[in-house]
Amino acid sequence: HTPTATRQSPMRRFFGVIGRAQSYRNIGYLLVGLVLATAWLTLLVTALSVSLSLVVVALLGIPLLLGTWYAVRAFANIERGLANVLLGQHLRPAPMASRHRGNLWVRLVAISRERSRWRELAYLFVRIPVGIATFVTATVALAVPFAVIWAPIEARRVEDFGNWSGSTELHDVLSS
Repeated sequence: HTPTATRQSPMRRFFGVIGRAQSYRNIGYLLVGLVLATAWLTLLVTALSVSLSLVVVALLGIPLLLGTWYAVRAFANIERGLANVLLGQHLRPAPMASRHRGNLWVRLVAISRERSRWRELAYLFVRIPVGIATFVTATVALAVPFAVIWAPIEARRVEDFGNWSGSTELHDVLSS
């Protein structure tokens, strides 16, 4: 707990976020989330569907599926790095190299059994709805204050700002 003499007023704490650099890094993280989530979803759905269909048809999907697992790890490491840079976290990147040895099938089966790979894949798929929600939230949080600031300026500039005299429906409601 801080001593009473150094406590900030609630208003200063509330508006103090405007001057903090971390606030803008947080907003940047929220805005970048949608772009990255769209990329992850597009690339992963394409890679998984092509890989799985080629496993059934010609076994060409096995190396593609193995490559997809490495792409999942790379994308998850990019997300970790982004959280480190923008959110001030200290997440270590997961190793790209697999500790499993053997032919492609043995490595694919071994990597597919790693729980961390499945968690990363789930995170990347959940990132799209979360990315949409955080992008919308950040955009609205940025747009509303500018709209509130601009409204009185626009009202002075335009003569008929808020002039509802032509609305017969409004007139009927107000006169009844």
